[in-house]
Amino acid sequence: MSSHRDFFILPFLLLVSAFVLLQEPFAPFANGDAAYDTGVYLYSADRMLDGALLYRDVFDHKGPLLHLLNALGLLIAGRNPVGIWLVDLACLFSFAAVMYRTASRLSGRLCGLLAVLYAFAVLSVLEPGAGSQFFALPFMAAALEVFMAQQDSGRPFSTGGLALLGGSFTCVLLLQPNLLPIWCVFGAVAGWQMLARGEYRELARTLAIAAGAALASFLPFLALGVWHGVLDDAVSCYWTFNRQYAHPDPATLAAGLRYTLASLWRSNALIPLGLYLVLLAVRRGRLPRLPLHLALAGSLLLTTVVSCALSGRNYPHYAIALLPLVCLVVGWLLGELQDRWKTGSTALVALYLVLSLKPVAWHLYYTYQAYRPAPQAAAVVAYIREHSAPGDRIQVVGNDSQLYFRSGRQSSSRYHYTTPLFEVPVRGRAMAEEFRGHLAANRPKLIIVQSQHYPVPPPYVADILERYYEKVPLAGSNLSIYRLARTPSG
Repeated sequence: MSSHRDFFILPFLLLVSAFVLLQEPFAPFANGDAAYDTGVYLYSADRMLDGALLYRDVFDHKGPLLHLLNALGLLIAGRNPVGIWLVDLACLFSFAAVMYRTASRLSGRLCGLLAVLYAFAVLSVLEPGAGSQFFALPFMAAALEVFMAQQDSGRPFSTGGLALLGGSFTCVLLLQPNLLPIWCVFGAVAGWQMLARGEYRELARTLAIAAGAALASFLPFLALGVWHGVLDDAVSCYWTFNRQYAHPDPATLAAGLRYTLASLWRSNALIPLGLYLVLLAVRRGRLPRLPLHLALAGSLLLTTVVSCALSGRNYPHYAIALLPLVCLVVGWLLGELQDRWKTGSTALVALYLVLSLKPVAWHLYYTYQAYRPAPQAAAVVAYIREHSAPGDRIQVVGNDSQLYFRSGRQSSSRYHYTTPLFEVPVRGRAMAEEFRGHLAANRPKLIIVQSQHYPVPPPYVADILERYYEKVPLAGSNLSIYRLARTPSG
């Protein structure tokens, strides 16, 4: 960011970042309808600020840094979810600023700027904000900048760069471990180059400093887990559960890969990615910076399989993990057009606009949805507040944890959502039994069953509802509400 012109790029990138994030439910004046994962993170963060211990008192299977960032957002805004939006904005702007520098290093300032803007357009289709893939973006960008600077200069990694690599590695590990292919592939290529040149002492130095920084970044989290006595709970939720949740059988991988490719196609990102891989195959022996391109292509393939397809679930946000690589690929392709084919700046901007039309249209649609009134959720929240007291417990059967936060009520169980937790083989059945025990002990005043997940109440709650609860009619809602009518003693 050395030139006078670059000084004006940063405010522009900040404005575009804010525009992209207008589709989030926590954007200023948006409807706040935070369903599914966003609601899970919101409620978990709120409980953490009340002193609840993540993993022991509040279950989730995502990394601790994810929940700390959401809690930070609530903290800085006085429990207003707009604070989470501000944290998201800081992350996206940081990603954009670093990727502009990195892509410009590869292809020049204009191509770098267009590549970042195109990454923004792709992100608009992939449900940005508040999740582990999204929060990983600035750390991925920082790692790529360090790797690219080293490849560009041909000199050894600086001590600061290695510390940044190690620290960013740990941060992503504490967000979601399968988001680490960039470190693995680029690190392997850099290590292979040192070995090929006989730089054994430099390789040992590189590994020692990066590993030391990674360990130093990890120790505070480890110490907190030991201090609060939740280390076993964290391992159980974050490691043991996730090993069963993401079962990498061929059918699961194929389903996840198919949905990832469909998300990329919807954003037009498959066009530049496919073109890049074809050009790499055709010109592999004549490409300058071949190790860099091998690392980039390897990261693309490994990220697609490990970070996106491994889950096998139909969520567009998994493809966010590819965004830094998409940015570099587009920047390089635009640079090739400019240098090899003598394409002018006007033509490059026109090409960017054509590729961005479809994702920008999707973004406008999602933004409309975020600002459209959400009367059903508001009606359910109003009912909960009217028919329960602040100290009463309620329970959602399904996945809509925002209802706890918006109504000011707590879950009767550490499992504040049940889908897809209880569907996981073996572990899910044990969790459902534990959940039944929580219902029996705490007797929630209201139980809310999501009809789209459960047209009829699931077995682990059906008999309890039949014996002790009465169904409440609520017109126009996709939820079934059950009110406590009698206790076991009554």
